[in-house]
Amino acid sequence: MANFEREITCRINRLFAHRQVQGFAYRLKQSKCNTQYVDVLVDSLDPRYYLAIECRSISGR
Repeated sequence: MANFEREITCRINRLFAHRQVQGFAYRLKQSKCNTQYVDVLVDSLDPRYYLAIECRSISGR
């Protein structure tokens, strides 16, 4: 799952660079002891790009 979160973060940051929009995406530090509600935060002065992403995995059996 960490690779997927890293890839999402990189792709969003590339989108900002490509569109020349001020903003950035970053992964939150993971800890087993603390509750974490989201995995990736995206921050921008433009409210259209302000969001939080929670990544889930699905077992395809």
